[in-house]
Amino acid sequence: MNYCTEDTSPRTVSGEAFVFSNLYQHYYTSVLKFCSDLIKDRAEAENIVHDVFVKMWTRRSSLKAEMNLKSYLFTSVKNLTLDRLKEIKKSALVQKQFLLEELFETQEEEENQQLQHLSEALGNLSDKRRQILFLNIQEKKSYQEIANDLGISKNTVKNHLIVSKKIIRDRMLWSKY
Repeated sequence: MNYCTEDTSPRTVSGEAFVFSNLYQHYYTSVLKFCSDLIKDRAEAENIVHDVFVKMWTRRSSLKAEMNLKSYLFTSVKNLTLDRLKEIKKSALVQKQFLLEELFETQEEEENQQLQHLSEALGNLSDKRRQILFLNIQEKKSYQEIANDLGISKNTVKNHLIVSKKIIRDRMLWSKY
């Protein structure tokens, strides 16, 4: 026997558990469909609908007699669904932020390792090669200007730069493995 009608009032619900059970059976499917359409996740929709019915049962004594239970149920489901969607969005945002921070930390670590390998490679160069490389790269001097400053030939400058760059390139490639 179904004790639930469209005009079932909270006063009816505040009585026996079997009346509430009939109310649950009467509205569950339609409320679940409504919630599923909002959240697009059947399992989460079932949790929300269950939570709303539990909340209604625990607050049954404070429900007003003139209240429309159908409206109450659908409004409660809508509000709880929107709250859960906000939580999901916030959780996704926090997760995204965490992943970005982790990515930046990883990139920073890689850059630090590359700088360390570059420093080691520069440390393996002779003083003369390091000086020539510094004048060429840092001070933007030409081969001829470096040759004039150091009193060596332009070809010697060129050979030192070729060897220096090869040593650095090899060290940087080796460090990747």
